[in-house]
Amino acid sequence: MKLILLSLVSALWCAAAMGQTVVEDRDVEDSQAKVEEGPNTKYYQHGFLQFGSVLNINANDSAQVRSNFGLFSYGTRGKFKLLSWLAAGWDAKYTFSLYNIKQGDLNALADQTFKKQWLDRHAIDLGAHLRFNFDRRGNTLGKYLDLGGYGGFAFGNRMKFSSADKASATTGGSNAQRTVFRKLQYVQPLHYGLQARLGFNRFAVCGYWRVSQLFKKVDYLHGGAAYPELPRLSVAIELNF
Repeated sequence: MKLILLSLVSALWCAAAMGQTVVEDRDVEDSQAKVEEGPNTKYYQHGFLQFGSVLNINANDSAQVRSNFGLFSYGTRGKFKLLSWLAAGWDAKYTFSLYNIKQGDLNALADQTFKKQWLDRHAIDLGAHLRFNFDRRGNTLGKYLDLGGYGGFAFGNRMKFSSADKASATTGGSNAQRTVFRKLQYVQPLHYGLQARLGFNRFAVCGYWRVSQLFKKVDYLHGGAAYPELPRLSVAIELNF
C-alpha cells in the first residue's frame, strides 16, 4: 500500500513540475520599456562630434583660405517625431573655426602682408531643422536629410600673424615672430546661416552657409571699410553617439 501511495505522489509531482515549465523567460516591464527607447521613438536626444573645413568658392569678393581641417564641433541634438517620415529637431553645440588666410595684395585681412595669418573663433551655436526620413529603418536613425538654420555667438576671436624678420633688437633677437590680437573690434560677435545634413545612421555629411557678415566697419581700420569676407561655406563629417 505504501508503495502504491509513493508511486502516486511521485507521478503527481512529476506532472506538476512539467505543468510549470517556463516557456519564455521575459520581464514584461523591461520589454515594454525598451519600446520607448531609441532613435525611432517619439523624442530622442543624442550627442555628436564634427570635423571639417572652410571651403573657397568665390575668389572675387572674399579673402582666400588654405584648406585645412580647422573646424571642430561637439554638442547635443534632439528630435520630435511628427510623422513616420518627418521630425522637427534642434541642436546646441560649441564650435571652433580656424581660417588659415592666404596672403596677397588683394585678399590680406590686414594693411600689410605677413608670412602667415590666422583667424580663430570660439562660438556657441543653436540650430533648428526639419528631418526627412527615406526608408523603413526600424529603431535606428536610418537615412535622412536635415534642412534648417542656425545662429550663434562668438565669445572668442583671435587674429594671429607670423613673420620671419631677421634677428634684431626690435624682434627680441629672434628670426621668427608671432603676434596675437584679441578682443577684435572689427569682427561681428553674432552670426547666422543655413544648414543641411545628409545622414546614414550614426554618420552624416554636413554643410553650413554663413549668411551674416563676418566683419564690420571701423573708422580707424582699413580706410573705414570692412575687411574682405572670409569664405561662407564649410563642410564637416559628423559622428553621432
